[in-house]
Amino acid sequence: MMLLSYVVFLPLVGAATVTIVGKIKEDEKLIGAISSAFLFSTLGLAIYNLYRIILIQGGKPMTLLLMGTPNAACFVADGLSGLMSIIFSLISSVASLYSIGYLREVNATRITQYYVALQVLTTALNGIAYAGDLFTLFIFTELCLLSAVTLVVFYRYKESVEASIKYLIMGSVGAACILMAVALIYGVTGTFNIAMATSILRSMPQNPTTILIFGLLLVGFGVEAAIVPLHSWLIDAHPAAPFPIHGFLSGSVIKSGVYAFLRTGYFFFASGSTGWPSDIQTLLFIIAIATVTLPNLIALRQTDVKRLLAYSSIYNIGVIMAGIAVGTPFGLAAAIFHIINHAVVKAGAMMTAGDFYVRAHTRNLLELKGIARKMPVSGSLFSLNSLSLSGLPPLNVFYSKFLVILACLLSGTMFGLFTGITLLVNAVISIGYYVAILVRYTWMHEEAEKVKHVNKEAPMTMIIGLAILAAVLIALSIAPFFFFDFISKIVDSFVNIDAYIKAVLGKNC
Repeated sequence: MMLLSYVVFLPLVGAATVTIVGKIKEDEKLIGAISSAFLFSTLGLAIYNLYRIILIQGGKPMTLLLMGTPNAACFVADGLSGLMSIIFSLISSVASLYSIGYLREVNATRITQYYVALQVLTTALNGIAYAGDLFTLFIFTELCLLSAVTLVVFYRYKESVEASIKYLIMGSVGAACILMAVALIYGVTGTFNIAMATSILRSMPQNPTTILIFGLLLVGFGVEAAIVPLHSWLIDAHPAAPFPIHGFLSGSVIKSGVYAFLRTGYFFFASGSTGWPSDIQTLLFIIAIATVTLPNLIALRQTDVKRLLAYSSIYNIGVIMAGIAVGTPFGLAAAIFHIINHAVVKAGAMMTAGDFYVRAHTRNLLELKGIARKMPVSGSLFSLNSLSLSGLPPLNVFYSKFLVILACLLSGTMFGLFTGITLLVNAVISIGYYVAILVRYTWMHEEAEKVKHVNKEAPMTMIIGLAILAAVLIALSIAPFFFFDFISKIVDSFVNIDAYIKAVLGKNC
């Protein structure tokens, strides 16, 4: 059981180690290597943890009591939390490795602070994944916000300072909503424990208090997930961050908001057999439609590669929310499959754009014409990720988008049908702007002025990190239904809420 705490807290040991080494000598390569070693070790532990849950525990949740009373803080690991921990740890590990070359190329300072914040953010994300009670979930959500803001403001330019303040304000409002929801849940149930609270809330009829709890959870975690209309912070914060951090934020941090909402909202208010109540399902479908459509249309007008990819991230959150809105095991499995696919591919796309930035020193697509021809390795990786993000077959994102659309069309509701059609239309729109990036800009024969002097590839650590993500992308593309079947089994266990309650409370957590 102690393995759960190792996955969460090992990055904190890494943060302490990086701090000590940085005090002695701020050697960017050494500090980056230490950070990467700790994070890849965390990834290894996360993979082994999921192996234990699935193959040794037979899918039965593992629990770890952090304090000495039944209502105290605890970690709970089931298949879904284990899978999310792997995604969080994978993206953070690659971001750390990538940063070794990236920070050197952009002549960054405060290297120690950067890697410490990255390690702490990884701890926060894994803590969110494994939190078995609302108090622990809130603490790690706050830690996630603070460490993410630290990384957004890293450059300390006017753009990054303004973006971080906006992120902090909106994130604090979201945190206040979560805290109020936690207080209400404790007042109603007398417990912070998610399993215990679930067993009580599910037996209660819908009333103004439970409706308020749901609304507060949706808004609180919706800010972190950047659902429309709570998304505006992301458009400024993500582009202001360094490229590897933008990839990490898009690939992992906003997914933590989706996961936390799914873990609490679905457990408290949905049923594994019937899904969401009809009024909640309708609301979630409306949110999904807005979150898919608005940013997708705005993305068509962007020339800043980071802002374009930021809007694309919101659009893909909408796709995920559509699968969650369906509420069936099939819909949830499709949504989680898209979480994984988008995390890997968006991190890869953003970091590959960072390759272009360190050589051409621009984010403007008009000034990146022909860059892929001058950097063929980075250009090929960028093309691979962009084509996948566009949803073109046979790459991995196509399959998860298709499955989410299918789940909506099969939902048996008018809103589900309309959402499925909306997703189809927006999928075509997304193909338009990704193909525009590839054809009109990066592979053009005409070279922009800032591209003409480019004569070498990005540093090797950056390429290696991207190659790891590309390998995962290819694996997901070659065997999509193998992975979807695996995810479906995890979801089948997740929606068996009674078994979760029995397993957790049986351990006196």
